[in-house]
Amino acid sequence: SNTASEMIIKNSLLRILKDLVVALNKDSSLVHDVVIPLIPLCCDPKSEYYSLLCEDGLELWSAILKTIDTNAVISTKLLDPALFEMLVNALVNWTEILPLTLTIIRSHFLISFEIFNNDVGMRIFQVLAGYLRTMRDDSVFLTASILDVAIMQDGGQGQGQGEKEKEKAKLYEN
Repeated sequence: SNTASEMIIKNSLLRILKDLVVALNKDSSLVHDVVIPLIPLCCDPKSEYYSLLCEDGLELWSAILKTIDTNAVISTKLLDPALFEMLVNALVNWTEILPLTLTIIRSHFLISFEIFNNDVGMRIFQVLAGYLRTMRDDSVFLTASILDVAIMQDGGQGQGQGEKEKEKAKLYEN
Protein backbone atom coordinates (compact mmCIF):
# COMPACT_ATOMS: atom_id res chain seq x y z
CA SER A 1 0.00 0.00 0.00
CA ASN A 2 0.97 3.62 -0.45
CA THR A 3 0.97 4.32 3.30
CA ALA A 4 3.33 1.41 3.97
CA SER A 5 5.68 2.69 1.28
CA GLU A 6 5.60 6.18 2.79
CA MET A 7 6.51 4.79 6.22
CA ILE A 8 9.41 2.81 4.75
CA ILE A 9 10.67 6.00 3.09
CA LYS A 10 10.31 7.98 6.34
CA ASN A 11 12.14 5.23 8.20
CA SER A 12 14.93 5.25 5.62
CA LEU A 13 15.23 9.02 5.74
CA LEU A 14 15.60 8.91 9.52
CA ARG A 15 18.39 6.36 9.22
CA ILE A 16 20.13 8.44 6.56
CA LEU A 17 19.90 11.52 8.78
CA LYS A 18 21.30 9.53 11.71
CA ASP A 19 24.20 8.40 9.52
CA LEU A 20 24.73 12.00 8.39
CA VAL A 21 24.89 13.18 12.01
CA VAL A 22 27.43 10.45 12.81
CA ALA A 23 29.49 11.29 9.71
CA LEU A 24 29.53 15.00 10.53
CA ASN A 25 30.64 14.20 14.09
CA LYS A 26 31.46 17.47 15.92
CA ASP A 27 30.11 19.43 12.95
CA SER A 28 26.69 17.78 13.31
CA SER A 29 25.42 21.06 14.73
CA LEU A 30 25.18 22.14 11.09
CA VAL A 31 22.10 19.93 10.72
CA HIS A 32 20.61 20.28 14.22
CA ASP A 33 17.90 22.65 13.00
CA VAL A 34 16.71 19.87 10.70
CA VAL A 35 17.19 16.77 12.86
CA ILE A 36 16.30 17.86 16.41
CA PRO A 37 12.64 18.68 15.54
CA LEU A 38 12.31 15.10 14.26
CA ILE A 39 12.84 13.69 17.77
CA PRO A 40 9.40 14.67 19.13
CA LEU A 41 7.82 13.86 15.79
CA CYS A 42 9.05 10.27 16.21
CA CYS A 43 9.25 9.82 19.99
CA ASP A 44 6.18 11.63 21.33
CA PRO A 45 3.45 9.08 22.10
CA LYS A 46 0.89 11.56 20.74
CA SER A 47 2.58 11.61 17.32
CA GLU A 48 0.99 9.68 14.49
CA TYR A 49 4.44 8.25 13.67
CA TYR A 50 5.27 7.12 17.20
CA SER A 51 4.60 3.39 16.90
CA LEU A 52 6.55 3.00 13.67
CA LEU A 53 9.37 5.52 14.04
CA CYS A 54 10.11 5.81 17.76
CA GLU A 55 13.07 3.44 17.77
CA ASP A 56 14.67 5.22 14.80
CA GLY A 57 13.93 8.56 16.46
CA LEU A 58 15.72 7.35 19.60
CA GLU A 59 18.69 6.25 17.50
CA LEU A 60 18.82 9.68 15.86
CA TRP A 61 18.59 11.34 19.30
CA SER A 62 21.44 9.19 20.58
CA ALA A 63 23.60 10.02 17.55
CA ILE A 64 22.98 13.74 18.03
CA LEU A 65 24.04 13.58 21.67
CA LYS A 66 27.10 11.43 21.00
CA THR A 67 28.42 13.81 18.36
CA ILE A 68 27.59 17.09 20.02
CA ASP A 69 30.45 19.51 20.56
CA THR A 70 30.21 20.16 24.30
CA ASN A 71 32.45 23.21 23.93
CA ALA A 72 29.91 24.84 21.62
CA VAL A 73 26.53 26.26 22.56
CA ILE A 74 24.06 23.41 23.09
CA SER A 75 20.76 23.86 21.27
CA THR A 76 18.01 24.74 23.74
CA LYS A 77 15.79 22.36 21.77
CA LEU A 78 17.84 19.48 23.24
CA LEU A 79 17.08 20.77 26.74
CA ASP A 80 13.32 20.96 26.21
CA PRO A 81 11.53 19.41 29.21
CA ALA A 82 9.11 17.69 26.82
CA LEU A 83 12.03 15.61 25.50
CA PHE A 84 12.76 14.34 28.99
CA GLU A 85 9.12 13.30 29.39
CA MET A 86 9.63 11.27 26.20
CA LEU A 87 12.65 9.62 27.85
CA VAL A 88 10.50 8.52 30.79
CA ASN A 89 7.96 7.16 28.33
CA ALA A 90 10.68 5.30 26.41
CA LEU A 91 11.99 3.79 29.67
CA VAL A 92 8.53 2.51 30.54
CA ASN A 93 7.23 1.46 27.14
CA TRP A 94 10.28 0.46 25.09
CA THR A 95 12.08 -1.90 27.44
CA GLU A 96 13.27 -4.05 24.54
CA ILE A 97 15.59 -1.18 23.55
CA LEU A 98 16.44 -0.15 27.11
CA PRO A 99 20.20 0.14 26.37
CA LEU A 100 19.48 2.73 23.67
CA THR A 101 17.35 4.80 26.05
CA LEU A 102 19.99 4.49 28.77
CA THR A 103 22.63 5.68 26.29
CA ILE A 104 20.57 8.81 25.63
CA ILE A 105 20.22 9.44 29.37
CA ARG A 106 23.95 8.93 29.88
CA SER A 107 24.77 11.31 27.04
CA HIS A 108 22.49 13.97 28.53
CA PHE A 109 24.21 13.46 31.89
CA LEU A 110 27.58 14.02 30.22
CA ILE A 111 26.32 17.31 28.82
CA SER A 112 24.84 18.45 32.13
CA PHE A 113 23.59 16.33 35.02
CA GLU A 114 21.64 19.33 36.34
CA ILE A 115 18.96 18.90 33.69
CA PHE A 116 17.82 15.83 35.63
CA ASN A 117 17.67 17.63 38.97
CA ASN A 118 13.87 17.81 38.84
CA ASP A 119 10.75 15.63 38.97
CA VAL A 120 11.45 14.04 35.58
CA GLY A 121 14.94 13.07 36.72
CA MET A 122 13.46 11.55 39.84
CA ARG A 123 10.93 9.55 37.79
CA ILE A 124 13.74 8.27 35.57
CA PHE A 125 15.63 7.02 38.63
CA GLN A 126 12.45 5.47 40.04
CA VAL A 127 11.85 3.54 36.82
CA LEU A 128 15.47 2.40 36.76
CA ALA A 129 15.26 1.30 40.38
CA GLY A 130 12.28 -0.87 39.48
CA TYR A 131 14.25 -2.54 36.69
CA LEU A 132 17.55 -3.14 38.50
CA ARG A 133 16.85 -6.72 39.57
CA THR A 134 15.77 -7.84 36.12
CA MET A 135 18.07 -5.82 33.84
CA ARG A 136 20.38 -7.49 31.37
CA ASP A 137 24.09 -6.99 31.94
CA ASP A 138 24.41 -4.29 29.27
CA SER A 139 21.65 -2.24 30.90
CA VAL A 140 23.14 -2.68 34.37
CA PHE A 141 26.49 -1.46 33.00
CA LEU A 142 24.87 1.63 31.43
CA THR A 143 22.91 2.38 34.61
CA ALA A 144 26.11 2.16 36.65
CA SER A 145 27.79 4.41 34.10
CA ILE A 146 24.99 6.97 34.46
CA LEU A 147 25.47 6.96 38.22
CA ASP A 148 29.25 7.28 37.81
CA VAL A 149 28.81 10.28 35.53
CA ALA A 150 26.34 11.86 37.95
CA ILE A 151 28.72 11.41 40.86
CA MET A 152 31.71 12.69 38.87
CA GLN A 153 29.77 15.69 37.55
CA ASP A 154 28.54 16.52 41.04
CA GLY A 155 32.15 16.62 42.24
CA GLY A 156 31.16 16.16 45.86
CA GLN A 157 28.94 19.24 45.83
CA GLY A 158 25.97 17.11 46.80
CA GLN A 159 27.22 16.57 50.33
CA GLY A 160 24.56 17.87 52.65
CA GLN A 161 22.33 19.05 49.80
CA GLY A 162 18.57 18.79 49.19
CA GLU A 163 16.02 16.12 49.81
CA LYS A 164 15.86 15.03 46.16
CA GLU A 165 19.43 13.76 46.29
CA LYS A 166 18.65 11.87 49.50
CA GLU A 167 15.57 10.35 47.83
CA LYS A 168 17.68 9.25 44.85
CA ALA A 169 20.18 7.62 47.21
CA LYS A 170 17.35 5.75 48.99
CA LEU A 171 16.23 4.25 45.69
CA TYR A 172 19.48 2.31 45.48
CA GLU A 173 19.68 1.20 49.10
CA ASN A 174 17.09 -1.57 48.66
